[in-house]
Amino acid sequence: MMRRLILILLAIGLILVGVSPWGIRLYTDWLWFEHMGYGFVFGARLAWMWAVRLGLGLVFSIFLFANFKATHWAFERPFQEGQTYEPPLFDGRRIRRSLHLVSLLLGFAITSGLAMNWEVVTRFVNRTPFGSVDPVFQKDIGFYVFSLPFFEQLYLPLQGLFVITFIIVGLSYVVTRVVSIVNGRCVLASRARVHLSLLLALILALKAGNYLLGMYQLVYSPRGAVFGASYTDVHTQILAAKVLAITMGLVAISVVWNAFQPRLRWIVSGVILLVVESVLLGSVYPNLVQRYVVEPNELAKEERFIAYNIEATRQAFGLDNILEQEFVPRDELPPKSALQTETVENIRLWDWRPLIETYSQLQEFRLYYDFARVDTDRYLVDGEYRQVMLAPRELAIEQLQNRSWVNERLQYTHGYGIVMSPVNRVTTEGLPDLWVYDIPPKSKLGDTLEVTRPEIYYGELTNHYVFVQTQVPEFDYPRGDQNAEVFYQGSGGVPMGSLRRRLLFAARFGDSKILWSQSFTKNSRVMYYRNIQERVHKLAPFLRYDQEPYMVVADGRLYWMLDAYTTSDRYPYVKPVSGWGNYVRNSVKVVIDAYNGTVDFYVLREDDPLVNTLGKIYPGLFQPFSAMPAALRAHIRYPEELFLLQARIYATYHMGNPRVFYNREDLWSLPQEIYGDEKIEMQAYYTIMELPDRAVDSGRESQAEFILMLPFTPAQKANMVAWLAARNDGEHYGQLVLHKFPKQKLTYGPMQIEARIDQDAEISRQLALWDQKGSRVVRGNLLVLPLGESILYVEPLYLQAEQGELPELRRVIVSLGGKIVMAESLQEALWWLFNEGISPSSLEPAIEGTPMLNYPEGESSLSTVELKARQALQLLEEAHLASRNGDWARYGELLDELEGLLRELADVEQTRD
Repeated sequence: MMRRLILILLAIGLILVGVSPWGIRLYTDWLWFEHMGYGFVFGARLAWMWAVRLGLGLVFSIFLFANFKATHWAFERPFQEGQTYEPPLFDGRRIRRSLHLVSLLLGFAITSGLAMNWEVVTRFVNRTPFGSVDPVFQKDIGFYVFSLPFFEQLYLPLQGLFVITFIIVGLSYVVTRVVSIVNGRCVLASRARVHLSLLLALILALKAGNYLLGMYQLVYSPRGAVFGASYTDVHTQILAAKVLAITMGLVAISVVWNAFQPRLRWIVSGVILLVVESVLLGSVYPNLVQRYVVEPNELAKEERFIAYNIEATRQAFGLDNILEQEFVPRDELPPKSALQTETVENIRLWDWRPLIETYSQLQEFRLYYDFARVDTDRYLVDGEYRQVMLAPRELAIEQLQNRSWVNERLQYTHGYGIVMSPVNRVTTEGLPDLWVYDIPPKSKLGDTLEVTRPEIYYGELTNHYVFVQTQVPEFDYPRGDQNAEVFYQGSGGVPMGSLRRRLLFAARFGDSKILWSQSFTKNSRVMYYRNIQERVHKLAPFLRYDQEPYMVVADGRLYWMLDAYTTSDRYPYVKPVSGWGNYVRNSVKVVIDAYNGTVDFYVLREDDPLVNTLGKIYPGLFQPFSAMPAALRAHIRYPEELFLLQARIYATYHMGNPRVFYNREDLWSLPQEIYGDEKIEMQAYYTIMELPDRAVDSGRESQAEFILMLPFTPAQKANMVAWLAARNDGEHYGQLVLHKFPKQKLTYGPMQIEARIDQDAEISRQLALWDQKGSRVVRGNLLVLPLGESILYVEPLYLQAEQGELPELRRVIVSLGGKIVMAESLQEALWWLFNEGISPSSLEPAIEGTPMLNYPEGESSLSTVELKARQALQLLEEAHLASRNGDWARYGELLDELEGLLRELADVEQTRD
């Protein structure tokens, strides 16, 4: 009867859980995982979670039950004849019946904390060795990443288990009066004494083990000159941990021995010795060594441990294989042939910040469209490697004027298309030359960048659930006074056409309209978890995801690419970085189809122990990188977020000499620049350029590649000391290259160039003139690029009216070989830099056959006459300024130059006639 009642109650409990919000959400999540093809991940997570919970709970419960069971004999008469026996306070039979339930409840309660950290257990079970060891204990790094966290998590539950068992068993012996009165003395029965002694010995032995765990935790010590085990830790704390562990072990043995041969003084002596050792070895001795041995000779004592920290930090953050080369820039201008390089052809004139405003003004078309970001990528266009900027046009549902349920859930379901423009082309109006534009998408390049599937059902702004394949046609895109409509033809979304499914999703979303709407068919689907960040986090929450997804056009379709990282905060000798931990690898590339919502995880680094461990836990989740389609592989980028992290760390850890590191003699910092009219930290930037041959493979044919780069300056100084580049293409993906400038020679840093721009009389006057006319000058991202054996600095200037938000690119400032020039175009600026002894026409063959540097095809650059006319106007303005200042000598010189220039202009006109 009792068994039947228990089964009925269990069935009722399962039904209640099933119809609860938690149960409904769990089931609909399982439907989503199954639809995505990752049902095995959902199952694996549940299986591991409950296996850890049930496994640990049962093991602890069995231990408790066994110890409680061992006290049963105490409920019977345990003493010999002639001994006084007091009857138990409680009925032993009732207590026996409750042992099972009490054991289960206590076992699962004690392990609840460890069960919540079940992933620590799964990583320990599936651990992968790193293949390298720490320098102090000679343990594989995997011990610290996988094993040590598990033992640390296990210690407290085990301690709680042993202590609670000891207390309950002791109380049971008290309440059952397992005592004898012999000659007026209270004597504990021998078997009870043995039982309690063994439990106490287990508690002491566990504490001894904890001392040893604490020894290994010294690799995270903050005591010394750097993070990690220091001189004091190695020479005092390790000794203290071993001595305390041995002493505690001896005390545990004494406790067991005392159960058979009472020698209480041994236990008391051991406890006193432990207290003395803890004070002397754990506190007094380390402090004396630190104060009188280390501090007066800190560098000498800590040098070895500083070297450990440097090596471990470089390994943990992927900085141990940087290719370092010296770059000695020349002061003079490079030869004209430098202008024929792909570096010049792909100089980025469009900063993403003003460009996103321009895109918004020109290409959003409706209030409910929004450009969340502008991405940088590269494509092969007519056989040429071209860098582009592109932005997906997403649907911002919160900007919809009529947010009815039908509009929000059934009709306005997706964004539409992209906008793309080359980084270096500008129209005569100062606007980007759009290669892909409008709705439906049009491409100036024909089939090269044609978008045949422009709908964006999954993106960064798709934060709401929608229904597709209903009776209501979806809004596709605006078309004049009418709207184009469409029915979804893809595979995205979970089927929900049946009444049962509609009931489930109505309960999940708390939306009764799902149940009563007449718009659904048997083929209807519901799309949820549509935000790509939320989507990947739901599928694989154990990875850290980059905050900068970017869109790729491949075979006419739109895909999101997102970088994923494996991270840990348990790498020895490395100080954790907030939000990252102290170990990071860009091991996984994630691809999300913007139309169907499919997600694929590709392993980029098969040598990463963390990703291999995750692969064991979730077999089938990761695919080899070779399985990624070639059209997508061509667009992988080194993540800017990781690159900035590495650059910040390398600004300190480029110092490999422990003595230099200790004195902070060569600290670097990230440079600053002027954006708009504010000083900000310089951003890393992608560019297509030719790396100096000596920085890469010897004998390599020079060719341009897509790289991510950032300069360095000395700490609290403005000159440039180096620049770091991350390669993105082919087999060289992820290789970091550092070019160091000679310290004995000045190389201008970004802020020094900004200062020289401000000090240039003509540039400053022009900027002030624009500001006075009610316009705002926006200074774009300053680019620092190697050009031949020189350094080229390029800064675009945008003009933005106070009453409008449409920035126009109106000037380009270029600095090369110590000269600074501002002109209306990059080509004109380069001409002014090279104008000594050559004419504009002689420059043109140097760039013949290449795309116009910043004007669209069909729009000519400045002619020779126009260039000379502008130069004459500049000389006239300088002459007026000299006359106002009373500098008549300079005034005469300028008039002479102006006269000569006008005569040259007249000669050009006669030649043309």
